[in-house]
Amino acid sequence: MPPHDTFVAVLSTAGAILAVPPGTSPPRELIVLAVFLFAPSAWLGQRMEILLRQWNERLVSGALEDAEAGDPAKLSRRHLSALAGYYGASLLCLGALMLCGVPLLRWIYPDLPPALLQVLSVCCLVLPLVGVGVALSTIKLRGAVPVFCGVFFLLALALEFL
Repeated sequence: MPPHDTFVAVLSTAGAILAVPPGTSPPRELIVLAVFLFAPSAWLGQRMEILLRQWNERLVSGALEDAEAGDPAKLSRRHLSALAGYYGASLLCLGALMLCGVPLLRWIYPDLPPALLQVLSVCCLVLPLVGVGVALSTIKLRGAVPVFCGVFFLLALALEFL
């Protein structure tokens, strides 16, 4: 999973839920398809983060000038504009991707051949491994990722086929 996996998690979860009729839960294969469809959005989140960081650097230099001038009102506005910019950019990106992704999921999923649905079903066993791997690498437990993923994968296979 690439960095900025939060975008992928939010989009794939919401996309899978919104792609099915209200009151029904999405099938496992649709969830996996949503993760695969929205995985490239992590790159977009990374680019957005870089642009926001550059924008915030300009705000920080302005905030230093405001602090030296002793203007707390301007300083406060700069802080709030940084928060509003991050919120607005995230909301805009997530909204645009949802507007494109949910109809695409609704259009693609019903016409998938049975062989591809079987592949997506098997991929469903691997997704928890990816999530655990991302979580363990985020908290920097060296050596724990391969061991835990191996044990988890064997248990998932055993539970699936028993």
